[in-house]
Amino acid sequence: MAAGLLLSGCASISPACSGDFDAFLARFGEDVAFQREFTSPTVVVTASEPGGIAEQVITRRAKSDLTFPLMPPAAERRRLGLVEKAEHNGPRATFRFARPDSDAHSMSFTFERRGCWALTQIDDQSL
Repeated sequence: MAAGLLLSGCASISPACSGDFDAFLARFGEDVAFQREFTSPTVVVTASEPGGIAEQVITRRAKSDLTFPLMPPAAERRRLGLVEKAEHNGPRATFRFARPDSDAHSMSFTFERRGCWALTQIDDQSL
């Protein structure tokens, strides 16, 4: 999988290959082509069971099976009143957003850096 994350041309795209997660995240959130390029070939997706059952379904999905864009752009997140939090420590980072006092739009994205940042997990808690 590491070879799949070291994408051709990666070194020329500084936000993805630098240690600057904030710059990477800003571009990832706004640029669908960038999202496609820096999403791992296989992503672990966790989602609530349809119908409101309190169980989580965890699947491994090929990038080609994901619907892009994966996250709304910053302007849309602001319009929806979503609260955001980014955490990064070494080669792993997480970006979360949710609407306060609601289960709508509650998502978490996990990224790993193996030469370049890449999305590896999506946790969708939206109901």
